[in-house]
Amino acid sequence: MTSKVTLEKILISRSGDKCISAGEESTLLITQTLVDSCQIGLAVKDNSEATIDGMSFSNQRGESIALYNKNPRYSVGGKVTLKRASGISESAITADRRSAWSLAHDATVDTDVDWENLQAELYFGPHSETRLKQIIESLR
Repeated sequence: MTSKVTLEKILISRSGDKCISAGEESTLLITQTLVDSCQIGLAVKDNSEATIDGMSFSNQRGESIALYNKNPRYSVGGKVTLKRASGISESAITADRRSAWSLAHDATVDTDVDWENLQAELYFGPHSETRLKQIIESLR
C-alpha cells in the first residue's frame, strides 16, 4: 500500500476502536493533533512508521499507542518515534516483539495534556483553554 501522510491540526474524538491507524508500509508525520476517548489513540502496524511531533492523548480507554504485526505478508510490525507528545505515559504504549518505539534525542513527553499549547496549535478561532475543553466535551 505504501502511503506517506501528514496529519496536522486534527481533532478526533470518540471514534470507537482506533483514532488513527497506519498499516501496510505507510509513513505518518503527526503534528498539532488531539485524540480523545478512543480505545486506541494510534495504531501502527505492518512495517509502518509514525513520527509524533505534537500530539495529545486525552481520556484514552485503552492504549495510547499500539504497535504490532498483523498481516503475515510483513515480517515487522510498527515503529513510532516520539518527539513531542502529551497525555501519555510509557505504560500506555504497547509493542509486540516485531515492533518498536523510541524517543527522539530532543523529545518532550508529558503525562498531562498541555491545554495551553493545544489552544495555540489547534486554532479553530479565538478561544481559551476552556473553549477547547468545551468543544471536546460537546463531542462526547
